[in-house]
Amino acid sequence: MPRATHDSRQAPRFAPLPDTGRVYRQRSLVGPGDTAADGRAHLDAIVRWIQEVAYADVVDVEMGEPGAWVVRRSHVLVRQVPRFGERIELATFCSAIGASVAERRTRIEGNHGSEVDAAVLWVHIDDEARTPKRFPDEFLSIYGPSADGRRARSGLHLPPPPDDAKTGSWRFGVADVDLADHVNNTAFLRLLADVLIHPGASDGLELEAEYRSPVRPGEVSVRSTEDRLWVVDGDRRPSAAFRLTTLA
Repeated sequence: MPRATHDSRQAPRFAPLPDTGRVYRQRSLVGPGDTAADGRAHLDAIVRWIQEVAYADVVDVEMGEPGAWVVRRSHVLVRQVPRFGERIELATFCSAIGASVAERRTRIEGNHGSEVDAAVLWVHIDDEARTPKRFPDEFLSIYGPSADGRRARSGLHLPPPPDDAKTGSWRFGVADVDLADHVNNTAFLRLLADVLIHPGASDGLELEAEYRSPVRPGEVSVRSTEDRLWVVDGDRRPSAAFRLTTLA
């Protein structure tokens, strides 16, 4: 995996914690099931925390018509990896809104110095039709103030795999399926760890992920280069694409 010199002037831009609007906070402890042999938290554990605090926020709101959500795009910057036994605090808020998509920012900080920023684009969908659904007024009144007028866009930017990409395969099991009846995002990151994350990797990681179509359990085709990975269902276009960079 290539190492990139991290220039703060070119760093990914994450919306700061807002002065007004809703910010939901949750505390947790990095446990043995979250970490590798060296005590560092797995990337899939970090993304699972980000998903879980998002769900906890929606439950806490007790909105009358919450609808269903699927992830379209994720950007995660791990400046310092959380470690076993560390106490962490997660803060999450809505940072941008579109007609049927919303960006959720999450920040993780630990008492031993861990630091993670994430921006995840969620699509609001109709439970029955499984198509994008506009937000109700109640959602906009609760989450709109923290977005501060920022507009969420659902475009995807990662390119398709090149002709010389390595070819492999991976099998997702039934335990990888979530309530939406497809492979959960965290399961993809276990695949990513096997292919792109090498022993002795730097403490800092930057992940860009795009989820284009649902993936079912079973064997899938995988394409990879030194810093990118694609999950391809048959001969179709990639169902998911990832770019992972180690920060200097």
